[in-house]
Amino acid sequence: MVDAIPLIGIIKYAVIGIILAGLYAIYTAYRAKNVIIVVSGENEVGQVVGEAFESGKVYAKETSEAFVQKSKRVTESVGSKVKRMGIKQKRAAIAIIAAIAVCCAGFGVWNTFFNFEKIDLMEGLNDPVFAGYDGSGYMESGPEMGNIDYDKTKVGVEDFINSITYSVDKTENLSNGDEVTITAEYSEKTAKALKIKITGDTKKIKVSGLVERYKDGSEIKEADVKILEESMDQEAEEAAEYAYDYRDENYNWERLAILYARDEQTEDGTIDDTVIGIYRAVCGDDTEYFTVSSTLPVNSATDYINMEYRVSSFYSHFVYCIDYYLEDSSAYALSDIGKKEQEPKSVEDWYDNSVAAISMTVYPITVFPSDRPDFWEVKVKKNTITYLYTIDYELDADERKEMKERLQELMEDEKESFEQVTSMLKEQSGIKNLILRTKFVDSKEKVLYEASFQ
Repeated sequence: MVDAIPLIGIIKYAVIGIILAGLYAIYTAYRAKNVIIVVSGENEVGQVVGEAFESGKVYAKETSEAFVQKSKRVTESVGSKVKRMGIKQKRAAIAIIAAIAVCCAGFGVWNTFFNFEKIDLMEGLNDPVFAGYDGSGYMESGPEMGNIDYDKTKVGVEDFINSITYSVDKTENLSNGDEVTITAEYSEKTAKALKIKITGDTKKIKVSGLVERYKDGSEIKEADVKILEESMDQEAEEAAEYAYDYRDENYNWERLAILYARDEQTEDGTIDDTVIGIYRAVCGDDTEYFTVSSTLPVNSATDYINMEYRVSSFYSHFVYCIDYYLEDSSAYALSDIGKKEQEPKSVEDWYDNSVAAISMTVYPITVFPSDRPDFWEVKVKKNTITYLYTIDYELDADERKEMKERLQELMEDEKESFEQVTSMLKEQSGIKNLILRTKFVDSKEKVLYEASFQ
């Protein structure tokens, strides 16, 4: 960057100009004075001529007379001109002297402040490249020098240009629309010594091109939802045919829902947002479930037409197909695709209108106390979710007492787990006064154990 204007430099060159003009004025006055003295009378001229004769420098009378006449003409001509100078002429002479001084000072100012090569360090700059997701984007590659126009014949300038580096004030946790500043780093001292004036060393740009994630399944465009349905159904048809075609019994399949699984586990920097189609297949007495899911993350930049899918194994319960997205080690938020997400009025409203809600509600009972979710019944009323487990055989008094003590001991160990499940369901449903209840009954519906979490 250019330093502030050095006033000392201006004064220096102005003084030099004035001194030079003064010396010239003294010299002119001196010459004018000598001429006046010489022409002050003929006697003085004769005396000078006589001295010349005596010294042997003048040898003839004619020569001396010619010399005298010539001297008179010259001295009278110059002297008379000086004496006859009017006020205007004298002012003109002074103006000339002043002009010389101003020119000298002006040259000094020009040489100090304007005799610089102007260089724009932002000229043709290759802007940085940003990558990642909107909100967590980062600078993938930094800005690079463009084709800067400068005098390549001037010694030292090329080395100065090659020494320039660029920095960006913000490189992480970026969002589309953020403004970042690019700054050229260079030696101001070197630029000044090389008489270089930097006309541009900063530049502001807006971040763009970062991939936008979906907040929930409702943000996927309707046209893309149709592509998903058609593509997933085709994959499901082929999977069902492969699984049941060898059997003599008839089979059929249906899509229960398409879910969007938003990955919240981003510690390693990767985000695996996924679409999952849940299907139910029936063949004879067998009812099984399987999923068709995307092999690559989905987002606003996804090419749905050319998307690839994977098919899961067939399971007896649909939550087994998506347990990866529900287990504690994962952190996915599920939402239905093709449905407008609305704020539920109650837990019951949330549960009845969302397969994703059903999935998240049913999953916890697949891990305790049995891995058979069909042994459990989920009842949702208003803001209470009840996990009901029925022991389908009769118990006598001693067995009931023993079972009750056992369940109480087991559930005490699982208290923290169910508290975490309650918190998760509150967060997903948005219902803060949600109550989770576990209830064990015998075949006669007599309560063996009951506990509530909120």
